[in-house]
Amino acid sequence: MTERTRKTRDRIIEAAAEARDEALIEMGKAAEERQSVRQAKARRQTQMRAAAAVAATGAMLAAAALVRKRQRARKAPAVVPPGAAED
Repeated sequence: MTERTRKTRDRIIEAAAEARDEALIEMGKAAEERQSVRQAKARRQTQMRAAAAVAATGAMLAAAALVRKRQRARKAPAVVPPGAAED
C-alpha cells in the first residue's frame, strides 16, 4: 500500500467516524428531548394526583366538621323561653 493510499484510507475512516459520532450525538439529543417530555408528563400526573388527594382530604374534613356540628346541635340543651314554667 502506498503512502498516498494509506493517507486517503485514514481520511475516509476518520470522516466516517466523525459522521458516526455526529449521528450518535443527534440521536442522543432526540432521546434526551423525548425523555424530558416523558418526565414532564410524569411530573404533571404526580401533581394532579397530589392536588386530587388534597381536594379529597379537604372534602372529608369539611364533611366531618359538618357531621360534628350536627351532632353538637342535637345534643344542645333545649332553649327554654323566658317565663315558661320549669319542672
